[in-house]
Amino acid sequence: PPYVAHRPVSYLNAPDVRRLLDATAADEYGNLYAVAVSTGLRLGELLGLAWPDVDLTTGTLTVRRSLAMARDGGWALAQPKSARSRRTIPLPALAGDALKRERARQTVTRKAAGDAWQDRDKLVFTDAVGRPMRPEGVSAAFQRARAAAGLPHVPFHALRHSAATLMLAEGVPLAVISEWLGHSGIAITASSYAAIVPELRREAADAMDRALDRGAS
Repeated sequence: PPYVAHRPVSYLNAPDVRRLLDATAADEYGNLYAVAVSTGLRLGELLGLAWPDVDLTTGTLTVRRSLAMARDGGWALAQPKSARSRRTIPLPALAGDALKRERARQTVTRKAAGDAWQDRDKLVFTDAVGRPMRPEGVSAAFQRARAAAGLPHVPFHALRHSAATLMLAEGVPLAVISEWLGHSGIAITASSYAAIVPELRREAADAMDRALDRGAS
C-alpha cells in the first residue's frame, strides 16, 4: 500500500507515564490507565475486554470485541473492525498486576452492588453496577487526572501512542509493534510514527553519550 502521511501523534514519555501511574494508583480508573499504556489497546478494546479474554496464568490477553457506537447513538459490544484487530498479545507485568488489582476491586464492587449488579458480559472494566464504562466518561476522567498530575495536554488515545513509542525506544521491530497494536498493515505503523523515530534516535544518542561519559569518569 502507498505511504500515507499522518499527523504527528501525541504521547507521554516514560517519566510522564510513571508520573501518571503513580498519581492514579488509587484512582477508580488507575488500573485501566496502566493496562492502556502497557498494552496499547484502543479505548473501545479496553472497555470491551472480558475476563475470559484474559489469561493471567499464561500471561496473555486476547482482543475479541470492542465497545463501539451503536446505531441508536448508544454504546454496544461489537466485533473488531478488522481481522488484524482480533489478536492475542503477551501481558507485560505492569498490565498483569493491574488486572489482578482490578479483579479484586471488582469483587468488592460486585458485592456492594448486590442484586443491582448487571454485568452479563463478564467485562473487566465496569461501572459501580456492572455496566460498561462510557468512553466519554473515561476520557473526561483521564483529562482530570492528567491535569492534576501536571502532565502535557494529550488525549486518552495518547496512551496507545505512548505504548508504541516506548517499544520503539527499546528497539522493538516495527513489524512486531504493528501486530501488537492491531494495525491493518505495517505501512500504517510506519507512517504513524515516522516523525517520532528521529526524536527517539536523538534520545538514544544522548543515552550513549551519558553512558560513555560515565564510563570515562
